[in-house]
Amino acid sequence: MLNFGYQTILFPEVWKAVSYAGLDFYAGYLHADRPGKPSLVLDLMEEFRQQVVDRTLTSLLSRDVIKPDEILATEAVKEARVLRKEVIKTLLTSFQVRLYTAVMFHGQRGPIKSFIHHQARRVARFLLREGDYAPFSLGW
Repeated sequence: MLNFGYQTILFPEVWKAVSYAGLDFYAGYLHADRPGKPSLVLDLMEEFRQQVVDRTLTSLLSRDVIKPDEILATEAVKEARVLRKEVIKTLLTSFQVRLYTAVMFHGQRGPIKSFIHHQARRVARFLLREGDYAPFSLGW
């Protein structure tokens, strides 16, 4: 479920943010540079993994919205799918709700999704020596 959230929700959103900021997807600072590896996208994802995906999953599991014995699809081998369709729908809805949840960061209030784009623009300004950079972080 973690990988599902990272790959289907967070990765595309960060990819768009990096693209809109005019940055090179492959020139990262945390992940190793390798041909075809979007290191900068993976780097920027690190700031948002726990707030968008991990926190959402922790909440769903602790509130029994998703029960551990109901996660895996029994027909997974036939359809090359591991998660049940109902679980996928719940995850997609919950991740989207979390992306649009308003939070406070650096004295500004807005949805987490907007801060993903904001952070990509801050990286660009930092590289141009036009501003500072502080990673996105929130308390639980």
